[in-house]
Amino acid sequence: MSGVTRVFLDDFVEGVPRGLQRHLQTFRSPVPETNIPFVERKRSVVGYVPLVGIETAGGAIGTLGIRGIHLFFPREQDSVNVPLFGYEKGFFVSLDVDKYGFSKERTCSLDPRKIDFDLSKTAKETYEHILVSGQMPVQELLGGVGSMANSSIAYDYDMMAWAARAAVSDEFMALQIEKLRDENPPTGEEESVGFPDDVGKLIRSILFSLGLERRYGFSLVSTDPHDGVELYHDSTLFFDKETSEWALLNARCSVLPYDVVPKIMLPDVGGPFSRIERVYSDQATN
Repeated sequence: MSGVTRVFLDDFVEGVPRGLQRHLQTFRSPVPETNIPFVERKRSVVGYVPLVGIETAGGAIGTLGIRGIHLFFPREQDSVNVPLFGYEKGFFVSLDVDKYGFSKERTCSLDPRKIDFDLSKTAKETYEHILVSGQMPVQELLGGVGSMANSSIAYDYDMMAWAARAAVSDEFMALQIEKLRDENPPTGEEESVGFPDDVGKLIRSILFSLGLERRYGFSLVSTDPHDGVELYHDSTLFFDKETSEWALLNARCSVLPYDVVPKIMLPDVGGPFSRIERVYSDQATN
């Protein structure tokens, strides 16, 4: 029987791969869920994980391809390899768990362009405060942006249940909706209704409007805390390209009712963060 068997290699190769341009070609268009443009993605490649194709019925053996491109920081043994812009794009950033969170002294300069978002009354006040600040502690900035988005959109539970009907059982759906209602009840200030991914899009749109220092990057990341139902969650990675400090902004959900995910709760985000659960259980006892 003819065909090609794909073998994945886990060895990380430093440097720029020969097939980078071909790999990037499909993704030249702007990615709306990040402030990292195509040119910077290409310039920031530090290594890659190869994909070897072995042809089983004659022909060449060992055809080299690319499994994943790593940006900004080389992959380390204990790093968390976070997929940017969605798994299918093949871009990753490797992050050190010990560098999660920003110190109170870490600040970010802002060059904002005001946009009339549909925000709650409280969120509008927070937005106006940030717009005139010029510079803010990163901790305060991220908490403010997360709170603004989460307080401005009420979840449409009926539509969420309908949209996920083919992915999960009715019993699982009912449990998730009940948890969502309990953990994230509407306040009456919300300006619109939607899904958690609408909250995530608002988080990133607000960040876009603030004119962040170029050292700070953000992106939608691929996570899955709900057994295959990403509909109920949306995470935004925010990181310092120079120091590799990082944090996750969050669309509140039954599993993670936070604007910014606490360090000890990272395993519950799912996806690539699940592998650090043992690390945190050890730290929690110390």
